[in-house]
Amino acid sequence: MNEVDALIGWLLEAPRGGCPVEDCGATALLSAISGTKVTAVMDSQGPRQLSHREQQQLHAVGTATGHERRGMLSAGGVPAAAVTAVLLPQRVPVTALRLLGADAGEFPLGDAGAPLGRALAGLGVRREPLEAMATPGQRDAFGREQVIWSAARLWLDSPIAMVTECFYQEFLDAYPGPWTVPFPGARMAR
Repeated sequence: MNEVDALIGWLLEAPRGGCPVEDCGATALLSAISGTKVTAVMDSQGPRQLSHREQQQLHAVGTATGHERRGMLSAGGVPAAAVTAVLLPQRVPVTALRLLGADAGEFPLGDAGAPLGRALAGLGVRREPLEAMATPGQRDAFGREQVIWSAARLWLDSPIAMVTECFYQEFLDAYPGPWTVPFPGARMAR
C-alpha cells in the first residue's frame, strides 16, 4: 500500500455519518501525520447560490444561498490541501461561526484562520465520507501536484456543510510514510 492509498483508506474508513469531524477530517489527518498544528488560510469566501445538487445533498431544497469558504490547509508550514466548504450558516452553531470569524447573523464570514474541522470540534458534528480518489497528474492553479480529491458531508441533526479536499504531493514529500497514524475507527474504539 502506498501513501496515497493509505490516505484514501483513512478518509473513507470513518463509519458513514458516525465519526466526529475532529477525529476524521482533513485537519485531524494532516495533524496526525505531521505532528504539527494545522492552519487555514482562506482566500475566497462569501455567499453564493447553491446548485440543485448541493440543495439535495444538504437536505435544503428551496434554500437559495449557502456560504463558501475556499483556501489552503498547511501543516508545519507545508501546503497540505486545498479545501472548499459550502456551509449553511443558519445550521452552524454560533460558537463555530465565531471561531470562523463571524457572529450569528453577520455575513460574509470573516477569516479567523481556523480550519472548519477545528471550529466544529466538540459540537457533535459528524463527518460522512462520500468519496475519495487518487488524482494522478492533477495540478492546481499554482502548479502544485494534487494527489487525492475527497468529499464529505458534515452533520448535526441535519447536514450543515459539504466539504472537498485536494491533498498535495508536497505534503507527502515533507511527511513520507509509512505513518503510525491509526485509522479513525481505531481511535473511536479506544
